[in-house]
Amino acid sequence: MKTSVKTKIWNGQARQFCDDVMSVIENNGEVTLPSGRPLEPLFTKRQRQLALLIVWALIFAGLFVVAKVIN
Repeated sequence: MKTSVKTKIWNGQARQFCDDVMSVIENNGEVTLPSGRPLEPLFTKRQRQLALLIVWALIFAGLFVVAKVIN
């Protein structure tokens, strides 16, 4: 018995829909939507501090080179 691609896709969508409905039923009807923002920040506090240190070091080095050229 052959099944078409459309039937396979529909079965996958129907299964996903049933899973979603069952999860709502299991949670006593409470539906929670994702907030849309990541749970963890993109960079940690230490990584941001390191990046700022590198940026400030580059700025200082650039100012130092400019001061040397002027004198």
